Amino acid sequence: MKRTAILVAIGALAAAAVAQAAQDAAARPTFEVVSIKKSPPPDGPMMVRAGAREGDSWLADNATLRMLIRQAYGTEYPRDGQIIGGPGWLDTQRFDIIAKMAPGTSADDMREMVRGMLADRFALKVRTDKREMPVYALILAREDGRLGPRMKKLDGDCDDIRARRAKGELPPLDPTARGVARPCFTGTTYSRVTRIESGGMRIAQLVNTLSQVSGRPVIDRTGLTGDFVLTLEFATESGASTPFGPVAPPSVEAVDAPSLFSAIQDQLGLKLESRRDVLDALVIESAEPPSEN
Repeated sequence: MKRTAILVAIGALAAAAVAQAAQDAAARPTFEVVSIKKSPPPDGPMMVRAGAREGDSWLADNATLRMLIRQAYGTEYPRDGQIIGGPGWLDTQRFDIIAKMAPGTSADDMREMVRGMLADRFALKVRTDKREMPVYALILAREDGRLGPRMKKLDGDCDDIRARRAKGELPPLDPTARGVARPCFTGTTYSRVTRIESGGMRIAQLVNTLSQVSGRPVIDRTGLTGDFVLTLEFATESGASTPFGPVAPPSVEAVDAPSLFSAIQDQLGLKLESRRDVLDALVIESAEPPSEN
């Protein structure tokens, strides 16, 4: 009798879990229409776009599944190396996607829509884990803590500046200005020479960008707080990851720019130090190529 009661309770819990999962799926925001096709062979240099928003459409061109997963989960797992596993075609097969959504869809809902699309159309299954992995620690290069010639503390706070600008208490950003001349605006150019220009950014933002191009997760060990005005230029390694795909192989001409490691030290007064650390990871358990439509 007691065993029967236990089995009934277990069955009730399982049924409740299934019902809750169904409710969660029904409540999850979804794209109105999704079109997925394999990308045709490139005619000339390959242009890559993964997760661009244009009006009420979410677009991807020549995007691999790994790029799409980064778009869906990059806020929690922003660094290269934190997305682990997956099928052999994860970085080779490329897809063109057009997804329609309701006007005014928020960025958070859009991210949930991408996750749902990957689960529905790519049969993507993931789980979270902790993994020890090689990382770069971003540290101060000089014992006296002095920063380099291209980095200085912003005289102000970007959160406050943006709030005052939104209220009309400060003039809007000058669209003709570039880089450090635009307070609290950051622009990054990805090419054979990567250039990061900022009129005010947190170290966390810099760390995320460096993680994309260094080949390892980068963790902040500088102890620096606040916002910084900076300019960083360095030669990008061939095949380095960016939000738009890997950087193209080098041309015949040599690139006249320092390496990432030299540039960070000479220009910013910071340093990348090789270490091992335990980080959150997203483990890809399974995925399948989608049917085209």
